[in-house]
Amino acid sequence: MDDELQRILGVAQAGREFCARFVGTHVHLVVGREVNELFLVPTILVYRAIRQHDAIQLLLRHGFVPEASVIGLTQFELCLEVLYVGGDLDRATKWMNHASTRNTPWTVADKINDVWRSDHKMRAAKHAYFEVLSAIKHGNPTAGPFGFPARLTGDHFSTTSGAVDDEWSRTHAILIAAATTYHLVECLEGASRSFARFVALDCSYESKRAELLSQWRDEAGRVAARVGLRKEESLH
Repeated sequence: MDDELQRILGVAQAGREFCARFVGTHVHLVVGREVNELFLVPTILVYRAIRQHDAIQLLLRHGFVPEASVIGLTQFELCLEVLYVGGDLDRATKWMNHASTRNTPWTVADKINDVWRSDHKMRAAKHAYFEVLSAIKHGNPTAGPFGFPARLTGDHFSTTSGAVDDEWSRTHAILIAAATTYHLVECLEGASRSFARFVALDCSYESKRAELLSQWRDEAGRVAARVGLRKEESLH
């Protein structure tokens, strides 16, 4: 396994454990107190996002990079939901009472536009991330080497049903590991807004959350820049 990917997966696991402790600590603090959907919904969503994170790491460790991206899309939507619902009882109640099996309570675009309504650059980045992972999930040809085990080098074309061990795959794996950990830590901001309605937040966790978010923003940014430098190698 690529040394850089091994390093990031190790730190990603530490980020995962922090998120589990963050939620678990505040769940323990509300024992014996009355709570409602505003506490329950973020807890449910974050715990599922953590499970998705575990699955992503397993897939990346075994070379299933596009498949990890598909789960990364689900995780992103879960984390986005935490940020959108966080601190808003009406939204939490609507989520809990939702009954349609065909549609989600809100569209991804609407949630992104609301959560980052005052930050144009971040809003655009989130839309772009969602579009790239959606292309991979749905087999859109524009996903190129990120979505398909096919490579074009000069006049030589190759494809396989197995893993592809090249710079594209390694870069893609590192990007997914970094970005999914960033989104997992990021969504705790929404959980915090909800938890604060019921208990005093643990200050040590709050400061560590901010520190980890900054760390993973830098990690994801470095890898995104690395991907941008290699766009000319795409199938398209």
